[in-house]
This record gives sequence, structure tokens and C-alpha cells, in this order.
Amino acid sequence: MVKLQPFANDYLLNLTEWMTGEVRFSEHSEHRVPHDPALGIDRSIPLIEQVINSATPYTEEEGAALFLMAKALGRKGDHKGSLEFYSQALARAKSSAQRREVLREYGSAFYRMGQFEDAASQFYQATQTDGTPVDKWLLRVALDELKTPPKLPDSVLFPVKARSGALGFVDIAPKLGVNRFDGNGTCSWADYDGDGDQDLFLAGSGTFMAVYRNDGGKFAEVTREVGLEKVPPAIA
Repeated sequence: MVKLQPFANDYLLNLTEWMTGEVRFSEHSEHRVPHDPALGIDRSIPLIEQVINSATPYTEEEGAALFLMAKALGRKGDHKGSLEFYSQALARAKSSAQRREVLREYGSAFYRMGQFEDAASQFYQATQTDGTPVDKWLLRVALDELKTPPKLPDSVLFPVKARSGALGFVDIAPKLGVNRFDGNGTCSWADYDGDGDQDLFLAGSGTFMAVYRNDGGKFAEVTREVGLEKVPPAIA
């Protein structure tokens, strides 16, 4: 389709947005569905570049391509390389919603690089662009990493510190038997064995399905026993 529509920028943007997100394959290896996000990202970058080079400067089309390129580089782990594209995308953002979305991602790139002051600057700007509690929270998270954070009005700060006890969480996954880290995806609950409690079904991205039986509040993996071993959660 790309060869048939080499200059259809709208199509290329939609395609590359999908490619840089989640791509699944029907074939699988012994242990994992061969879903390598880097593969889709690497293939999408030249296509996004093509849109950037062919789009009319300062149009929404070019702005969308610049923003998508920045996110693709970030997902690839090249946060430093993404900064230039976030800067250009920000200059082309026409609405407050577009500007806020770019500022969030821009700040996140700085945060992942450990440049918390720059991250806080972007998040602060987002709070000034019809900011939401999400933007206030991101600003608070960045500020909490600074030894001497600047004094800002309470109106732009999330009311609780990111590391306060009020928002503290305890990881109980190992205790419950569900400390699985590979893949990211959805989960659902159902009483598959009819014993009156809810069992857990996981559909990880890039991994096979997993089923955990609920035994009095603790879980044991029974994927093989229920006949779902090495079954991809979705095929595309």
C-alpha cells in the first residue's frame, strides 16, 4: 500500500502511528510472539521523514509528522534526538490542546534524560495552556526531583507531593503470585473453574496469554492446564 500511495501523507501518518505503537504477528517462536516494537519504529521513521520533507511548512500535516517523529525516536530510546522534533512540533501547534500534548511529551523526554529542571519547565508551560490535573501532577513529579525547586503558585501544583505517604503504593504482586513483567496489555477477570472466586486472564503485548487461578487470594499460573499455552492474545 505504501508503494501504491507514496505521496498520500494522511495515509502515511496513520500507518506510521500504528507501526510505532503496537504491531502483532501471527507466527510465534517457542517462548514469545515475535513482536519487536523496534521493528515497526525502524520501518516507520523513513516514512515519517518522507512526510516531513514533502509537507507544506507550518501546516498541520507537517506538525503532526514532526510530533510523530519525536515520539517514534523517544520510543526507540533516542530521547535526545527527539528534542529537536518536539521543539519544531511545539512551534507548529495551533490549538491549546495540541500545544499541551506536545509539552507533555517534550517534558517527558527531558525527564527520562534526567534533566528535571527542563522537564519541569515544559510541564509548567502545559499548566499555563488550559492545564489539567494531569499536567499539575507531571509538574509535581519533576519538581520533586529537584534539590531546590522554584517557588510556584499553588494553583499550578498538584496538592500532594509525588513521594508523599498519601500516594504511597506497596508492590504486593510477588506475594500474590502475579509478578509478571514481560509484555504489556490488558487483563480480565472470570471464574473459569466455577469455585466462586475471580481468576485472572492476561493478554500481554508481545507475549502469549496467561491464566492465573485464584486460590483464596493467591494466584497460580495454569495456562497449560486450561489449554491456552502459546496462544497469542491477538493477531493482526
